Order: sequence, then C-alpha cells, then structure tokens
Amino acid sequence: MHAQHAFLPLWDDHEFRNNYSKDNWTLPELFFKEKRSAAWHTWFERMPVPRYAGDMTRTYRSLRLGRTVELFAIDNRQYKDDQPCDDGGSIVCEAADVPGRSMLGPAQKTWLDNGLRGSGARWKVLANPNMMMGMITGAAGERAFMDTWDGYGAERTELLSLAADRVSDLVVVTGDDHDTFAGELWNTGFAPGSPGNPAGTKRSGVEFVVPSVSSTNTGDLKGTAGARAEEQKRLQYNPHLKLIDMRQHGYGVLEVTGDEAKLSYRAVDKLRPDAPVTTSYEARTARGSSRIEVG
Repeated sequence: MHAQHAFLPLWDDHEFRNNYSKDNWTLPELFFKEKRSAAWHTWFERMPVPRYAGDMTRTYRSLRLGRTVELFAIDNRQYKDDQPCDDGGSIVCEAADVPGRSMLGPAQKTWLDNGLRGSGARWKVLANPNMMMGMITGAAGERAFMDTWDGYGAERTELLSLAADRVSDLVVVTGDDHDTFAGELWNTGFAPGSPGNPAGTKRSGVEFVVPSVSSTNTGDLKGTAGARAEEQKRLQYNPHLKLIDMRQHGYGVLEVTGDEAKLSYRAVDKLRPDAPVTTSYEARTARGSSRIEVG
C-alpha cells in the first residue's frame, strides 16, 4: 500500500484505547499515560507525518492539491472533552448540546475555522474520524453514539454554521462507523423534519461515510434481515440521510473535479483474499449544491 499510494494518516482511538478522550482515562491514569506515550512514539516513528514545534503530538494538518482541493485532516481524540451521558448509545442526552464542550479543542478549532474560511480551493475536503451528521435511532430523537459529533452538538453547530455562511463546497469524508452512509449536512447536523432534535435552517455541505474492510459491522451482528430493518429505521428518522448499507464491507474512492465530487463505494468480502472488488454505490454532489445524488 505505501509503495503504491500516498498516505495521510489520522490519529484515532484504536491507536491504543477504544473511545478515549483527553479526560477519560478508561484505565488507571498512570498506565493510561504510559500506554498513550508509547502509542505516540510508535505512530510518529512509523507514519509519514510531520512534527510541529510547540506541540509534538499534534496530528491535525492540511494539504493543498492544486486549485481543486484543500484537504483538512483533523484529530477528534486527544483534545476532546469526555463523552456526555457516560458515552451511551441510542439515548436522549441533554448534555450533548451544552455550549463550551469541544471535540477539537480551542487551538485546533481556530485553525480549522480559519483554514476553511480562507481556503482558495474549489472543494474543501475534511478528513474526519467520527460521523458529523446527526444519526437518530428512535422516534423520541435518540442519538446513536455520544462519541461522534452527536455528543458535541454546540461545537458542531458552530462549525457547520460557519460552513453554511462562509465556506463553499464542503465535503466531509468519515470512517469509524463500520457501515456505509451518505448524507447532506445542515447547520445543526439535522435536516428539517428530524424528530426530537434541532432542525437545521441552512445547508452546509455533504458527508460520505465509508465502511470497514474487515471490522464487525451491523450485518455481522444482526444478520442481513436485522441490518435491513435498521437501515429502514435510520432512513425514516434521518431525512438528511440519502444512502445507507449496514451489510457490506469495503472502502471508498473519492474523485473530485471542478464540477463535482463523487464517492465510489467499493465492496469486498472480508474473509476471501481472492474475492473480487465491485462498486456497489456511487454518491455524488455537484458544485454549489450541498445535495447528494446516489446511483
């Protein structure tokens, strides 16, 4: 892979500890810090990433690709406040939208705001470790995961409102969830008509979420019928969601031109090394639209 492709690695929780945040040790504090230090040492030693004077564990950065794309890679782990409501799932959590709680931390937030606002590239592509669009799982407005941007609603609204007002053609590309999604971003994270959550008033961009190649997805846990039922429920409660597949494994290939950005979802069998690779879906957004078409 390294011989054939350029890499822009993102730091995330599975470098050493699931769902960690800066204040949530999840282990005895001394052991946590020792393990984190070892992970940082190994990661910076092995990954093609720059080092920054004054913040030797900084991983967020940007990369300009001609006039067409500026790629912003962010860190959703080492500066984030603890997840609200005990990092619960499929819950209503009032603390999720409390102002002042941060996923990015103040320095990274300022860097990202300024970078997006000042970029002269046609497309601003955000390499984002955790799903940004809202994900509702029940009629009462329950949100799927507090570890994603759903647990940091006020900061998400600040960022997506900036995108709606000052940034053209934002494309967010996300992993982490192990399932396939594509959705339209509104300034609150939720489209009008989303139950139990603040409805957006302005479009902010689009988001493509790619599945896992081998890690367990919803279909592995619930079977095909269970995954299909969950897909229908998510489509019902999330009007901003335009594509969902919780059964396939694979990856995504993003192609960007002056006029559109297209994500091809490439499906693979996670157990067969000789399995063919097929394109299962193509989701695209036209310049200036902040809307998704799926083919």
